[in-house]
Amino acid sequence: MADQMLTGGEDQCMIWEVFANRGLGFNASQGLDGNMEDQVEDFSLPPSGDTSLANCTSLSVQASKMDTYKIYPNPATNEINIRVTQNYGRAQVSLVDINGRSVYKQQMDLNGTVTVNFGQLQAGIYILNVNNNTININEKIIIK
Repeated sequence: MADQMLTGGEDQCMIWEVFANRGLGFNASQGLDGNMEDQVEDFSLPPSGDTSLANCTSLSVQASKMDTYKIYPNPATNEINIRVTQNYGRAQVSLVDINGRSVYKQQMDLNGTVTVNFGQLQAGIYILNVNNNTININEKIIIK
């Protein structure tokens, strides 16, 4: 209802997918008041014949990124590979630690597979950003 009021329902498909993935799908039931034993978990989306969802396409972020790029290995030691499916030209590759500090920044030619050596980073969680006018990648990277 809030999505319908605020955005005209443009996010309804994504909202249904998120709720269904957590067991709050189309046929889920909260049960009766005062009884916590009669709840029904469901992972299904609304039926395909539901005209309010006629423009939904089910394409997860994982599926769409796999068609464009792959970052591996993750977890990594101090080096990762960025493989792209086309030539994206010059891009800025940066790494930010969990405190928001930039720990690596460099311009690179993004074509095929590019190996990035981060040097001797402390083990931890980082955010990798690869960015130019045609591609924007933000991925959590674990350095072990």
